[in-house]
Amino acid sequence: MPRQRKRTRTKPARGPDAPTGILNLPDPNMPHPPKLSDFVELAAAEYLRDTGRVDLDARWIAAYFADSGVTDAYPLQDLIAFSALVQKALDNRAQRAEKVARHHLERIARRRRRP
Repeated sequence: MPRQRKRTRTKPARGPDAPTGILNLPDPNMPHPPKLSDFVELAAAEYLRDTGRVDLDARWIAAYFADSGVTDAYPLQDLIAFSALVQKALDNRAQRAEKVARHHLERIARRRRRP
């Protein structure tokens, strides 16, 4: 005969973090800072737009880090880790662009072979 699990009752949550109904939705009146990944993607896009290069410049990322509000939203985030994340995003964008360009060149080469 299989064992039956003992059912326990849990007490409802109380206090400011308690759900207000069925769904625990965030308060729409409280502004939330952008995610760190949003800061990283914005930095990568802006750097590519400004310089057109994939190798991240230390002075540029230091100025962006100070001016963009990353330290306000994430006070424990340091510049070195942030620049590594931005460099990784730049590398990913470069690889994606290289893959798309290679794909287009292959399509052009296939069209020329056909008589």
